Amino acid sequence: MLRLLTFFVVGAVLGTVGDLMHVSGGVLGYPGATLFGEKPWVPLLMGASTLSLVVSHALLRARWREPAGGVSTVQALAGGAAFLAAWGATAVFWRTPNALALGLALAYALWPGALRLRAFLFALSVAAVGPVIEATLSFVGGFSYFTGHLALGVPLWLPALYLHAAMALASIERRWPVFEDAAAPAMA
Repeated sequence: MLRLLTFFVVGAVLGTVGDLMHVSGGVLGYPGATLFGEKPWVPLLMGASTLSLVVSHALLRARWREPAGGVSTVQALAGGAAFLAAWGATAVFWRTPNALALGLALAYALWPGALRLRAFLFALSVAAVGPVIEATLSFVGGFSYFTGHLALGVPLWLPALYLHAAMALASIERRWPVFEDAAAPAMA
């Protein structure tokens, strides 16, 4: 339980920092924003998103009968830093969306193990679902992207950024598993 709380809190803090990069870079904005251009619910959303991704990865690992481990602390933290760097790049280079999407996709392919079938399927599902959730939040007025080249109200490069989120959180979850392998829920 402490590990889940840790994932939530770290995700809430670092996710909000990443979102602040987008706000300060002019990528997106919130109507009636309060502190630092953010809404008070942003850290909760970021924490819940982080938690949902690490738990999803853990459940898939259990389903695929893949053990945790194989990722050092340095590798896991480097993966998290690489994701934050990719997030930061979107705050700087959003005015060149096609080049940014291509650059993010190519950088994703450099992740160790990114092209393994199961890792790729997980990343692809995150890259599909994440932007749909953001499009929904944007549609209901939660925030707006100010970038051009939008698809469903979100930037064309957003799925490629989610590829990085998936790889980072998968490596972190392998290093600090949500469930002890013996305690993972049974998957029929």
